[in-house]
Amino acid sequence: DAHLDGTVTLAGITLRLDALEQPVVVRDGRIALRGRTIATRDMAATIGASDVALDFDATEWLPYVLGDTMRTPAVTFTARSSRFDADEIFGVDPDRHTYSDVFFARLSRRQLEGRSATDVAREMGLGLPQVPPIDMDGTIRAARLINGAVQFDDVEVSVTARDRALDIRAASFRMMGGGVRMSGRLGVIAGGGVTPATQPLALDYTVDGVTAAQFLERYATFRDHIGGSMQLTGSIRMYLDEYLLPITESMMGDGTIAIADGELVNWPLLRVLGQRVGVAGFDTVAFRDWSGRYRIAGGTVFLDETAFQSSDLVVRAAGSFDLTGILDIGATVYMPQRWAARLPGAPTAFLANLVAEPDGSVPVGARISGTARDPVVSLDLSAAGARAADAVREAARNEAREMAERVADELAERMPVPPRDSLVTAADSLKQRVEDEVVNRLRRVLRPAARDSAPD
Repeated sequence: DAHLDGTVTLAGITLRLDALEQPVVVRDGRIALRGRTIATRDMAATIGASDVALDFDATEWLPYVLGDTMRTPAVTFTARSSRFDADEIFGVDPDRHTYSDVFFARLSRRQLEGRSATDVAREMGLGLPQVPPIDMDGTIRAARLINGAVQFDDVEVSVTARDRALDIRAASFRMMGGGVRMSGRLGVIAGGGVTPATQPLALDYTVDGVTAAQFLERYATFRDHIGGSMQLTGSIRMYLDEYLLPITESMMGDGTIAIADGELVNWPLLRVLGQRVGVAGFDTVAFRDWSGRYRIAGGTVFLDETAFQSSDLVVRAAGSFDLTGILDIGATVYMPQRWAARLPGAPTAFLANLVAEPDGSVPVGARISGTARDPVVSLDLSAAGARAADAVREAARNEAREMAERVADELAERMPVPPRDSLVTAADSLKQRVEDEVVNRLRRVLRPAARDSAPD
């Protein structure tokens, strides 16, 4: 067997790599070689204004380098940085699409400047990472990380690799005024992917107290319309194709979302609702709370229950929308009596039999269809009061549940959906706290008469 013994001392070494905009300067480092092991402690380097310190141990690395595939190298490492500016290190092109742009363009079947998401991803050089056949355990810590002009603080990521599967066992950081915690897995599962070029991805996430406008602008398609403090929890599973883009039909997930003390601005659905209830200029509204529970199956998001509360309105809704923006939602709109009394086109029977809730609001059933950009709102102005209004919402809720189950069954037949893994489904205390808080907020918004049907 091959052995290698000795010590390599590095000081003031400068490396220039084509992939980096800044040179790597190794200020100080010592590498110890002992037989088939290699180790270093506190190897210090700078990359532009960024700094990195590395501890590293590897066993059976020498046989692997010499082509022995029968022995699996085992690697452990800890990387530390007080500041790591990925934008400076790798360079930023303001005219270049980001991965987030391409990811959501694929989900919504939207083109980017007349080109498909696949074409743009191919040009960007995106692709599935190749996990080498090693056993790896590592921790990455950064007091500050800058990536895509977004600042992340107190970053800590624990990663492992086994059997060519990459696990993010835990990742936590602060951003946009709040905290994020997540875990995930990317790698081969029994039975393989949809094709040899696809890999399953599973993620579990908790977002607590971030600024909604900033977060959604960066990571979602619902942009430029909402502000407030957001909480989000959930799990999602999907397959990624050879360009690291989601196969929409494979998506499965569920979770909760809540936004407090926010504002909706220039939202087409809000404007159309204002037109239907005869309130001019109803395209911006401040709200106290917006909470809900959701499920994802294929390219469709199913709202199991969502509640919105502002100074004038309470809206309870359920239904579905797909990622291209097609809406199918039923709602109960609790509006002030002064609004209900002047609803455009309201029949005499409705106006003569207005039945108010104990707080003075009047429940009206609504059906929301069309698209997110061009919604259609139909009001149920029958004289049946709360019962008819709730029936509209409950019908949409039941239809959404049935559709979610049907889509899930169809997905299971067409492709092996990535399974829930104990790694990403073990709820930590933060996630459980956020989920409980969202459900409690839903309960507070729901009317006393409807509490029997409130989320459990």
